[in-house]
Amino acid sequence: MSAKKPPGGDDDDERQPKKSRAQWQSYVEGLTVEALGEAAEHANSAAFVAAMQAEGYDGDEVHHVLVAFALRFKKLGMLPPPGGYVDLEWLADNPS
Repeated sequence: MSAKKPPGGDDDDERQPKKSRAQWQSYVEGLTVEALGEAAEHANSAAFVAAMQAEGYDGDEVHHVLVAFALRFKKLGMLPPPGGYVDLEWLADNPS
């Protein structure tokens, strides 16, 4: 079974209402350790960021989602997947 990808983006067949920051936080916190890496790789891509913006998320909301992933890795004492749209390891230390 493959890991869940973050909601939104090219893989969704139908548009759903924007998720709140609390919903995104809950989504990230609810991922298993096994699913976290794959979901973070997907979320930390230019394509996912562009899809979120196309769905009406502003820069602060996109930033919040990426910070949620970064802080979850830090909380678990894990290194995030390398590469991607932003450096999640740096973002965990500089979330503002």
